[in-house]
Amino acid sequence: MTVEEFVAQLRSFLDSLSAEQWMYCVGGTVLSYLVGSISFAYIAGRLAGVDLRTKGSGNLGASNVFRVVGKLAGAVVFLLDLIKGVVPALAACVIVGPGGDLDPARLNAFVRPAIEFWRDHTIAPGVVGAWQHLAIAYGVAVICGHMFPFYLGLKGGKAVATGCGVFLVLAPLQTLTALLVWVVVLMLGRYVSLASMTAAVALFLQVLIYRRFSLDATTCFVGLVCLMVIFRHRSNIQRLLNGTENRIMQPERKRRPAPAERPARRPRKETRKQREARERLDRLAAMMASVSNPARRQPVPQGYPGRRSLAAGYCRQR
Repeated sequence: MTVEEFVAQLRSFLDSLSAEQWMYCVGGTVLSYLVGSISFAYIAGRLAGVDLRTKGSGNLGASNVFRVVGKLAGAVVFLLDLIKGVVPALAACVIVGPGGDLDPARLNAFVRPAIEFWRDHTIAPGVVGAWQHLAIAYGVAVICGHMFPFYLGLKGGKAVATGCGVFLVLAPLQTLTALLVWVVVLMLGRYVSLASMTAAVALFLQVLIYRRFSLDATTCFVGLVCLMVIFRHRSNIQRLLNGTENRIMQPERKRRPAPAERPARRPRKETRKQREARERLDRLAAMMASVSNPARRQPVPQGYPGRRSLAAGYCRQR
């Protein structure tokens, strides 16, 4: 397909959209981009009095917040970015309703009433062919908004948490497995970048195998996001190859301080009786040092006639 044919097909598709379809497709996509542009990492840094674009790795993501601001702030930012990806994809499901693959007759008795209620109370059924298509459009918009926020000079995060939120709606089981891979790689290597890229590749391989190697819209979307995540980590890949990548959650080794580093003990405060006893002992020692003791042994003079050798020893002074 040439570029002219693609543009012609896109133009014909846009001309065939009704007002309702324009509102939900185009308007919802723009709104998803604006939602994705909300950088919770930038807000957390500003609340802490720092600009994360100039601190740490310079990335507006949860890992940099964890490293610069603190563990609690990093966990909160990760959770908010995750919810930021879940909301647009889930909104697409609510607008369009479940697809034809969710047949209530083949579902569990507990799930069937919920699916039927969902199908009967959708906002705009039939606005697109399948809810996955609208969720993919919203997902692309929210991920691009997180990576390229318009008010921060198109310099945002790497959309790992936001993409995880989108795929929790599109492929929940595969996403949970990829999250497990992320945790295992992070605990073994202590590199967030390596764990994120490994989880993205694991998610793509799982979706590809689950779809039986068919390149449908969901598989292509997962592959596109995987390539975007790896592309955004190109500087981290270079640091990993050079051995200069920052680690996270590195346990500190406990070591004993050197003797010179140990703080000096504070002198114990003397009582009045202890001070008087010490002064009496000092006076007694000075008095004994000043008085000559006639019974003390003295060295034998060199000219003493009875001295035979240097090892003769000492004798009493007469």
